[in-house]
Amino acid sequence: MSRIRPHEIEPDLHQSTAGDPRTIGVAVIGLGRIASGYDEQTPAPDVPRSHIGAIRQTDSVRLLAAVEPDAARRESARAHWQDDDAQFVDTIDKVSDASVDAVVICTPSDEREPVFEAALELRPHVVVVEKPLAATLDEAHRMAAAAEQADAALYVNFHRRFDPRHRTLRQRATAQPLARIVATYNNGLHNYASHAVDLLLDWFGPIERVTAIGAVPEGDDPNLSFACRLSNGPPAVVLGVDGLDYDLFDIQFYGADTRLDLLAGGARLEQREAISDRYYAGYRHLSDGAAIMPDGPVGGLDALYQSLRDHLTFGAPFGACSAAQAIDGLAVLEAAELSAATNGCPIDPRALTGAPQP
Repeated sequence: MSRIRPHEIEPDLHQSTAGDPRTIGVAVIGLGRIASGYDEQTPAPDVPRSHIGAIRQTDSVRLLAAVEPDAARRESARAHWQDDDAQFVDTIDKVSDASVDAVVICTPSDEREPVFEAALELRPHVVVVEKPLAATLDEAHRMAAAAEQADAALYVNFHRRFDPRHRTLRQRATAQPLARIVATYNNGLHNYASHAVDLLLDWFGPIERVTAIGAVPEGDDPNLSFACRLSNGPPAVVLGVDGLDYDLFDIQFYGADTRLDLLAGGARLEQREAISDRYYAGYRHLSDGAAIMPDGPVGGLDALYQSLRDHLTFGAPFGACSAAQAIDGLAVLEAAELSAATNGCPIDPRALTGAPQP
């Protein structure tokens, strides 16, 4: 298979790969839930929820190798996918195919850097890692520098950027003046809250001030609460909630006479409108929520691989979160932690990345 870099692509080609014989080869490292397990447990043919599921549903994209040191996990994935053409191996150095166009890293972020360095030995054009990019900003900067040195483009998979519901909500939320954004979450600052931060950065641009709210919660990845001042958007508050026996990731976008709600992590979108005299004469309250789109699982992985294919084949823009954008997001998380450690002192996350200040 020929190796094609974006700068070698003819400029007059279109994004469609219909009828094109070239195939993008992908190696997936780590076979946990997002890599394979979600589709092994509850397969949804129309909405792949794992990387391998999305790869197998994308034309002109092929799974070359899957790397997983745990033998039971590796064999479970092999048995489920029944892909005789793909290598299922325990270490990266055993990937024998020299035509790896893209590597997808799904290992935990606290062990990311050595895995990333080994993955670069496969000489991929693109590396996509699961969020967050790294455990610390220093590690993220080293990884970005190593990728540049290896001539590999580095991205982070915040697949909500590709999900149809989130894209629809983005169009509505950014088309009107908003008074405030409130996100509520559990399951960790670097886990669930990182999604909210990425959406704020992607939809509204830079975050110029982060202020922690309340005491520092306990735990390795606490549910920290903090307020954000956006350069190009309304004030935003991210509230971490402890002690819940359910998953929480909701965002409310408050407009002058409407509210847009992202519920259950994006499985449901609702819109509410202000109604006069609904409960009391002379007062205005919101209507019941009306679904904007049918409920369903959050997708986006299939669109991610379609975009990756078109980027590598035709030089089309790749809509994933870039390394620079991911570093900006990590800086916001670290600013929240630093602010909490200094009794709520406001922190400019851009100062943590070395970005120029206005």
